[in-house]
Amino acid sequence: MGFGDARDHYPVPWGRVPVPEIPVPPFAAPGAAREFTRLLALYVADLAGDGLDAGHLALFGLLEAEARELGDDARLPGTTALRVAIATAFPVAWTPHGLDAVLHRRERAEHPDVPIRWGEDPDFTATRTPAGLWDVERHERGSREGYVAGLSDDDLVLLRLAMMAPHHPYPLAWSLEGVPHPPIARAARAARGAWRPWSGMPYLRNWQAERAAAERVEESPEAG
Repeated sequence: MGFGDARDHYPVPWGRVPVPEIPVPPFAAPGAAREFTRLLALYVADLAGDGLDAGHLALFGLLEAEARELGDDARLPGTTALRVAIATAFPVAWTPHGLDAVLHRRERAEHPDVPIRWGEDPDFTATRTPAGLWDVERHERGSREGYVAGLSDDDLVLLRLAMMAPHHPYPLAWSLEGVPHPPIARAARAARGAWRPWSGMPYLRNWQAERAAAERVEESPEAG
C-alpha cells in the first residue's frame, strides 16, 4: 500500500502554528464560548483584509447573537460558529481526538492513540504511527489505499477541516439558469453604493489601522 499526498488537494496552511490563546472546546472556563466566537470574528475580519464589507458585518452580528444565546456556561461553540471555524481553518489548538469529539457534540475525547474514523463511501481511518505522526487510509467499496502519511496532529486537524469545508456553496459553481440574477445584482449594486460612504467611518478606519499594526508586529524580527 503506497501513500499519496492528499495535502495537494486542499487550500489550507499546512504546518501552521495554532494560536494557544483561543479557547479550545469543550470549554472549561465561564465565558470561553463567547471568547472563542469573538476571536473567530477577529480572524474572519483579518481574512477579509481590505475587502471588509457589509456582508462581513452581517456575519459578525450573527456570530455575536449566537454567542449571547449560548450564555457564559456553554461547553461547546454554537452551530454557526463551528461551521465558520471549519470553513476558515480557524487556528484552534485542537487535538485530533478533541476535534472529533466536538464534531460529534461529545464533551470527552477518546484516548489519543485510538484510530480515528470518519466519512462514508469513501471513509477514512487515521492511525498513529510509532513516531507519533498519523497515516490516513481511504476505503471505498472494498478497496483500500494510502491517502496521506506522516501528518502532525495539527495537519491531521487541518485535513479534517479541509475535507468538511464547503467548496462549492451556492451560488458558486451552480447553474443560475432561471434565477432572477439581474434584479438581485442590481439591488446588491445599490447596497454597495450605500455602503461606500460608510466604509470610511472612523471605527472602520481604526479597524484597518489595528489590523495593519498587528501584521507589522507579526512580521517584525522580534516576533520570530
